[in-house]
Amino acid sequence: MPIIAGIDEAGYGPPLGPLVVSATVFRVSDEHRDASLWKLLSSTVTMKTKVKRKLIVADSKHTYSRARGVGVLEETALCFLAQTTGSFDRADGLLQALAGKEADDARNYPWYGDQDVKIPLSGRALGLEAKAERLRKTLDASGVTFMGVRCLPLFEAAFNRAVEETDNKSIVLFSQAARLIHGMMNRFADDELLITVDKHGGRNRYGPLLGKRFRGATLVVRRQDRQVAHYRVRHRGRETDVRFMMHGEQHSLPVALASMFSKYVRELYMKLFNGYWQKHLPTLKATAGYAADAKRFLDDIAPAREKLGIPDDVLIRTR
Repeated sequence: MPIIAGIDEAGYGPPLGPLVVSATVFRVSDEHRDASLWKLLSSTVTMKTKVKRKLIVADSKHTYSRARGVGVLEETALCFLAQTTGSFDRADGLLQALAGKEADDARNYPWYGDQDVKIPLSGRALGLEAKAERLRKTLDASGVTFMGVRCLPLFEAAFNRAVEETDNKSIVLFSQAARLIHGMMNRFADDELLITVDKHGGRNRYGPLLGKRFRGATLVVRRQDRQVAHYRVRHRGRETDVRFMMHGEQHSLPVALASMFSKYVRELYMKLFNGYWQKHLPTLKATAGYAADAKRFLDDIAPAREKLGIPDDVLIRTR
């Protein structure tokens, strides 16, 4: 039975907060190897973003906004998590479950390591048990198994070190995705593994990067153009299909779900980030961390930051 996985990120561009790259994994029957998971799960799941009675799985850019809040992200993420890891009432436990040892680096930052927050953050996630149960029944009836999710947060100072080592921000993003690919290749070594990655920027050729990351691998190019870069990777006796697809979240439910998990995890960290600074400056307006507002935020916290002795390279991403 094939394993279908998707990888996407959130937070690649902003100067504040972490980059988060996530992978979601499903097992499907042989007959559904090339089927749309949106169609298979359509009684409970939809990619339409204005529906209220189904779980929305779509690009996080369409399911989240500052005005809309994290409700849709949270409802979908927690319902899928309930299929594998159970429920959570605190952000710290959820982040540890999703990121494992990668979440430990958060303890090196006062705005993450010393903070916690109750979840869910949104009322939309209320009644989660019933929604998660409907999803379970739909998965079972469709012969689809949700195998889980893995998130890799890369925090500010670690991000800066990685950029300095590679002198290439896009390589840092690829490296995080490659770590997830490698982990799945090990975990599902005996299965047919099909991985779709949301295409990174304007890059069309990923063969050299895959070859460098997976030393000794043989790569068969299935397709390589502006829309899709598709490779068959033979490495240590295992074969894996890896596709880098433009707008992958529109074509692959696992990619869209990975996009939502990445954004939800980033928003949880930003909730902790803002809470830390608002303890020092109670009237401070929260930030999402993106460029225009980051400048305002940094100006606002400048006196407190100087008093706390927090250096630029720990707080601000260089690219």
